[in-house]
Amino acid sequence: MRGAKLPSERELAVRFGTSRTTVRQAIESLVEGGVLVRSPSKGTFVSGAPSASWTSQDPSTGVPAGTLQGTLAFVISEEIFEFVSVGYNRILLGVQKTCQQSGYRLLFHVLTDDAPIVESGVAGYMVVGGAPRRFLERLRAAATPLVFVDLLLDDRSASVGIDYASGMRQALTYLHGLGHRNIGFIGFPNSEKYIAFWQTLASLGVRYEPRWVVFLQWPDLQSSMLSGYRSMQSILSMESLPTATIATNDIVALGANDALAVAGIKVPGRMSIMGFDDLGVESDRPITTMRTDSAEVGRLAVRALIEQIRGGAANTGRMTVPTELVVRGSTAQAYEGEESR
Repeated sequence: MRGAKLPSERELAVRFGTSRTTVRQAIESLVEGGVLVRSPSKGTFVSGAPSASWTSQDPSTGVPAGTLQGTLAFVISEEIFEFVSVGYNRILLGVQKTCQQSGYRLLFHVLTDDAPIVESGVAGYMVVGGAPRRFLERLRAAATPLVFVDLLLDDRSASVGIDYASGMRQALTYLHGLGHRNIGFIGFPNSEKYIAFWQTLASLGVRYEPRWVVFLQWPDLQSSMLSGYRSMQSILSMESLPTATIATNDIVALGANDALAVAGIKVPGRMSIMGFDDLGVESDRPITTMRTDSAEVGRLAVRALIEQIRGGAANTGRMTVPTELVVRGSTAQAYEGEESR
């Protein structure tokens, strides 16, 4: 909400399950862009302007900051942004820099019940993670150039995102090579990751066990860390446990790790844990992950949107950024004891 005061860095780090360094970097970038403002001795506040905006000189052409090509909007629902703000801040930074280089002003909106639905004078929208249907219907009715970014659920709409299907195949092939045959999943139903999860299990000849699959539901999302903690508690309530679990992102994986620690279950000795997006690199509990270049997703989204605005053919497919396996201390050879605890 405009004018609202941000919690302390410590409180934000705990809330989003990340380090204070990561929170500080995210706040610095948003202050620089005008989304947030600092008041000496008082704190950091959401900008009171109608929308935060960035302008800059194009370093390649020398276009002055006041010479704008137009205005682009980056919109994300409040629930999704709070679920894993670290990853979305990375996308936002890629969007911000590419807008600056291309001579476009950037508006940033977190969609809430009382937020404006459609801004006047916006040339095109980047909708991140998903958005309410009535919002999308308004944009489509107005024939507004539109690019979807990092959709949480599998969708046939034109979009830019991470190649999560390939990433999940890589993750499961890696775990399979370590001898894991009992593998759980924490994530979203009908998501690209989940579809690739069960399809890859089948291709590897590994059984799908519903007891070890916990679905997160949007829009009723808790923070990533808490979602992971409660999801792993659900898995732990079963009579038998998987030897490995893949979480939809690293912060969820860290929450799952915490639940295992409280239950006295060793990671990776009894259960291996994997995540996505390389969000927990600064944690004291290193997570094996599928690293992604979220900033590149932002850059591609801006370029695709500008192409639409300039009269180019709209992207009717999905542009993806590849993943990379990064092995850390949360995975090991499969536990060979009894399946039950």
